[in-house]
Amino acid sequence: MIADQIWTSANFIETEWAQHADILVGERPVGQVSIFYIHKMPPADEGPFLKEETRLLKTIAGRIGQRLTHQRVRDSAARFGHHDPEPQREEWRIVLQMLEQTDRSLYLRVVRRMLNHLCWSGVKDAESLLEHFAEDVAKAEDVLRGEWNQPHRLQTIRFSASLVGEVLRIAGEHLSDQEALRLVQKWIQEDSCHTWFR
Repeated sequence: MIADQIWTSANFIETEWAQHADILVGERPVGQVSIFYIHKMPPADEGPFLKEETRLLKTIAGRIGQRLTHQRVRDSAARFGHHDPEPQREEWRIVLQMLEQTDRSLYLRVVRRMLNHLCWSGVKDAESLLEHFAEDVAKAEDVLRGEWNQPHRLQTIRFSASLVGEVLRIAGEHLSDQEALRLVQKWIQEDSCHTWFR
């Protein structure tokens, strides 16, 4: 069920042996996935349900929530582009702000791709920012490692608000508004396809 729309399998029967998982867009529930046993089953991990069934149900609800989030962001970005053939100034920032509020992990992936794009384009400020950040990660790893010669978990870039702000500032200085919007829309779409099919 999403909003007031309900989909059921053929010969659906609602019973007392049910399990539900919320579909979330951002932090807001917009629907629910429910499964039912049609006959009484012996007790398992959660009522009659196995923990694997519970995990699968939550995964399905999570994927639907991701798909809805991507669709809403894409639709909003497309609406921006269709109202005016020449994008308004800083429109790409509006798309990113909306993305930050609805799907922060996707927002950070897009910001990371923006930083990579700027570096690959030869923007010196972006290259310096990435080098500075890499030095900070290396220092943190040295502190964690100390004198021990042992492997550590792979370090990933953790984008602080200041790092994100710097990436967006550099992008605003080196990309046209139209190019930045095109890239953001492209990366959102590619991420959506990757998430949906993996």
